Amino acid sequence: MKIEGSIVAITGGGGGLGAAMAHRLARQGARLALIDFRTDELDKLREELAMPEKDCLVVLLIAPHHRPPVPCRTMERLLQGL
Repeated sequence: MKIEGSIVAITGGGGGLGAAMAHRLARQGARLALIDFRTDELDKLREELAMPEKDCLVVLLIAPHHRPPVPCRTMERLLQGL
């Protein structure tokens, strides 16, 4: 599977497994969309990755988990941002 240049959305991208996946995929040349509710964790990860903004989009979710429209709006932002 070709990773380089692919767009990869990582939910829970601010920490733990999501952050580890982001580091690995970034090393392989993927363009990332990091999605989480925690602004500070997303900002920290973006700095660690040292990727250009055009290749690493941060999507902050501000709605509660149980609202169905959130994933739809998130995907719209991903497509517009990357």
